[in-house]
Amino acid sequence: AQFNLTNLYTTGEITYTGTGIMDSDEDGVADNIDDFDTDPNLIGVDYTPDAGTMGTLTFEDKYPVKGDYDFNDLVMGYKYRHILDPENKVKAMHYLYTIRAMGASNALGFAIQFPTINASVGYSATLEKNSEGAIETTAQAGKTKLTFNIFANAKTELNSGSKFVNTAADGEEGEDDMVVTDLPTYELIVTFNTAVDSLAVAVPNNPYIFYTSSPNIEVHLPGQVHSSGVSTLSNYPSHSEGDEQDYLTVNGFPWAKDIQSMWDFPKEKTSLENAYPAVITWASSEGSSATTWYNDETAGYLQYRSLRKTAHQSYIRNTMRSVVFRGKYNFLGL
Repeated sequence: AQFNLTNLYTTGEITYTGTGIMDSDEDGVADNIDDFDTDPNLIGVDYTPDAGTMGTLTFEDKYPVKGDYDFNDLVMGYKYRHILDPENKVKAMHYLYTIRAMGASNALGFAIQFPTINASVGYSATLEKNSEGAIETTAQAGKTKLTFNIFANAKTELNSGSKFVNTAADGEEGEDDMVVTDLPTYELIVTFNTAVDSLAVAVPNNPYIFYTSSPNIEVHLPGQVHSSGVSTLSNYPSHSEGDEQDYLTVNGFPWAKDIQSMWDFPKEKTSLENAYPAVITWASSEGSSATTWYNDETAGYLQYRSLRKTAHQSYIRNTMRSVVFRGKYNFLGL
């Protein structure tokens, strides 16, 4: 092997200069593209949305009634990391969440279900809040698919009482509004005894909110089903519109959306149709037109503007990247 020792005395590094391919762990993946170049059982990390971006999960909680449709009843930021083995199967998952806003009168919990992974799968898991120390956690009992509660009550997590959090526009805050910048964050790490197929954890999976007082009342992304595996309107209060099979109104509007960016959500009591008019075309076309409606905003209808938006986004981005500074995936314990 050929090495360049020039940098040894200045940076402490030894650089390989040969023409062959270095594969230190002999797993068939070259060191320059192997995130785990000393571990033959792991080769890389698949990010969602990507290594430098945070996604948004946003919910309207009145399903199966459309309600005020301001889409800020619960707004979650997320970043997902899937740890891959040499066969590109997923050995571990590292899911990061933060509560960005909460504009619901109802107390709401948040959970994630993996609809193609049976609850009987062998795994170990930890859940950590605000870097306070990881605690062993187990999947929800009584579910046929692997399901984890992230928190049971957003109001308790935010210490907000009856107030709404981060949903009023700048300068429009009233006595019922709170501005929170020290946002609670959560890290769920699941390590499988045997790696699972990558398609089994393909995003968006099945994240959902539920009523704290009545956990059987759930709101899901379009096309998903109740965490019990069967969605029936008998689980819900009286309703005027809705389809229990796909979580879309009869006119094609969802109660939840996964947007793979730091999305600006509508301010309190502002309908999504006013804040993002192109969503009307998207819904009426069953999703075939105006596919990036969430980028076509209307000024004056959104929440985070001015300097507070910058501070808010900076905090979340730093939070979502914090694990990188703990060491190269040492948190997995693999």
